[in-house]
Amino acid sequence: MISARNWGGSSTSACSRNDSTNERNASLLRTVSARTTEPSVRVLPGDGGWYAVLQVPTLGSEEDLVLDLLATDEVLVHPGYFFDFPRESFLIVSLLPPPAAFARGIERLLRHFACSVGRP
Repeated sequence: MISARNWGGSSTSACSRNDSTNERNASLLRTVSARTTEPSVRVLPGDGGWYAVLQVPTLGSEEDLVLDLLATDEVLVHPGYFFDFPRESFLIVSLLPPPAAFARGIERLLRHFACSVGRP
């Protein structure tokens, strides 16, 4: 099983961050998990940090997908290859935006995949 903790980036120990930052990031990760009802999008487990990793359907290259999300849905994400994932179809979302903006971006990202596989 591929997990965010096994690929790319370094995980930061929870001891090195304050509790409010840890709770904020945990809250944003709960937002992703709660809203990810689209069966083709999966949140990978991680050790914390400033990003979440989503495994998504292969609709083309990650680069094309990232550019399409930016152009059509105004959502900025990073392709998995930035983090040395061994294959395509991983997106990295930052946990740094304000919670309301983060939630809107996740909604648009998930809607993109729901529409891409022929659902409203």
